[in-house]
Amino acid sequence: MFDVSVQYIQSVHCLYPIGRLETTQSKHFEDTIKKCLERETFLVINFSACPYLSSSGIRVLLNTSRELASAGGQLVLTGLSSEMLQVLQIAGLDSVFEICADDVQAVTCIEQCLSLIHISEPTRLLSISYAVFCLKKKQTLQH
Repeated sequence: MFDVSVQYIQSVHCLYPIGRLETTQSKHFEDTIKKCLERETFLVINFSACPYLSSSGIRVLLNTSRELASAGGQLVLTGLSSEMLQVLQIAGLDSVFEICADDVQAVTCIEQCLSLIHISEPTRLLSISYAVFCLKKKQTLQH
């Protein structure tokens, strides 16, 4: 059985997939995410209760990340098992996704991004703000 629990942590939308995310469940997962994307630009997905992530689940994550980034937001993954992390690393996707150890670290990362964007938006051009956001994301990935 597969389900997705939804919670807010400090006003950040957090999703918790529960059970194996097989190909047959990816549509339910995608639909749940799409509902969130109607009103959110930052999203945390915690996989601690999800022991398996299919390639179609990874496709959903890639599309979500792309959509959030185009809206100036970010997808942050947490609670990845060592096996899931290894699959993302082998596929070279660990550099595509923001990956944090837990929800608290993910929310802190998002808050830093939001404050950086908030500070830079009123005084700078959008392209400069985006460059600063990308630089900050790159620095976060290196730590």
